[in-house]
Formats: sequence, structure tokens, C-alpha cells
Amino acid sequence: MAIETWNEIADSNRSGLDIGEESITDYRLLEIYRRHSEDIVIHKFTKPEEGGTKKQEGTGADWEWWFISGDEGFGMLVQAKKLFPSIRYESLLKRNRENKLQVSKLLKCSKSRKLFPIYCFYNCWDQSRINLPDVWNDLGLPLELWGCSIANAYSIRKQIYHKRDSLRSIFPYCIPLSCLFCCYTIGLQSGKTRPDKNGEGYLPKFSLPHRARNFAEYLLDIDPQCKKKYRKLIPFVSKIPEEVLEIKRCIKSTPMKQISKETKEKFGSSKRIVIIVEKP
Repeated sequence: MAIETWNEIADSNRSGLDIGEESITDYRLLEIYRRHSEDIVIHKFTKPEEGGTKKQEGTGADWEWWFISGDEGFGMLVQAKKLFPSIRYESLLKRNRENKLQVSKLLKCSKSRKLFPIYCFYNCWDQSRINLPDVWNDLGLPLELWGCSIANAYSIRKQIYHKRDSLRSIFPYCIPLSCLFCCYTIGLQSGKTRPDKNGEGYLPKFSLPHRARNFAEYLLDIDPQCKKKYRKLIPFVSKIPEEVLEIKRCIKSTPMKQISKETKEKFGSSKRIVIIVEKP
């Protein structure tokens, strides 16, 4: 997934065919769906749906991400940004018509909906132009795994307030997105039943929502200042909201049912909702 993103951006930069954040997001979510269609539900809101209402402000997010198991869930609110040939995330300092920063809407909505706010960065850069310290090189992993990276939104807000949108400013707070799905130490694989370090016995098993929350804690821990100030804001694993359950039921039904107006409004202007379901 990350490698494809890296190569797509590289090709678009060479060809002059600019590929936007919206298209990259759709391609990556489609890829996740193809690989895990039995365990995932994706719904993309139409333009009227994603606009919210006069009474309700937008979310400032590209997708809402839910990790559920049984009747428990943990949610994240995700804003995507692409690295430009200038080695800057040129839309990171974006403001809305009311001259408010996009990140402010993201954090406000995540707090009201009890979601953890993150940024997903789509990347490709020439390592000869900007030599970044890559702690993952010790593991022998390819540079292209940085094609999709993620960071907690609190640390990124700090950079935005200082008008820093360069890769060098953002990179220290990021980790490859693949760690969310693959790492046995910090990702969704962590806490699954598996042999301990001595190859004996088994470590305890935690549900998917709890593993997602542990990952959120790790993202915050990367930045000691944010860890101290914002760790208490990480939502707890809780009962799945009814609007999330309704979308899951509607998408999975045959034929697909209409999603109610009330549920659409609760999602504000989140453009997509992604639900990952843990099998019993």
C-alpha cells in the first residue's frame, strides 16, 4: 500500500499529471477493501452528505476509522495530506472560508465525537535532496514504506501554528502506516495470542479496539510534550455508536439499505467511513 503510493506520486511528479489527495485516498481504501473485504466496511459519502448542515460544522477529515469487536469500538478521525515536489505539505496550512485552520476543525470534531485525531501523509522524496534519519533502516525496510505515514494531530498542530509544513518539520512525529497493521510490538498485531520472547507460553490477547487504542498511545508518546499534555484526551474503548452500527448494517445488507438522514448528519463532513471488524 505504501510502496504503491510512493511510486504513484513519483510517476505523477515525473509526468506532470498531478494526483490529488482525494484520489490517493480512494485508491488506498479500495486496496484495503480488496484484501480484506470480509472484515471491512467502507462507505463514501456523496457531496450533499459530506457537507453537513447549517447547524453542524464539518469535521475537517478525509475519513473516520473504526476498529470494532463485539459491541466495543475505538475510532480515529483522519486527515490526509500529500507531499509536493517542493518537499512541503502545501495544503497543511489550509484555512476554510471563515479563515479557520483545517486542523482546528479536526481536533474540535474529534473531541466532540470522542475520536482520536491523526494525519495520514502520502509521500515520495528524493533522498539525495533531503537526507532524513530513518530509524527503520536498521530493520532493513525499504524507504518506500514511508509512502504512507501517520502522526498524531496534536503534534502536527504545533507545527502548523509555527507555519512549518516541510517534510523535515513533520517527519520526526511520523511512523509508517504499515506499522498499524503489521507490527507485533505497537500495531494491531500487538496483544494477539502468540508465543512469548522465549518461545514458551502465550502473551495475553487484547481485542482489536484495545490494540487500536494502544497504537494511539504510541503515536502520542513519540512527542514527549504532547504525551504529557494530551494523553488524557485519548478516548477509551467504548460501546459502538449507533450511527456506526447503522452504516455497517446498511452496507452489509443485500440489497444495500439507505442510510438515514440523521446518521449522515452525525458524521458531519467526513468524506468516508472505514469500519474494520474483528472476527469472533
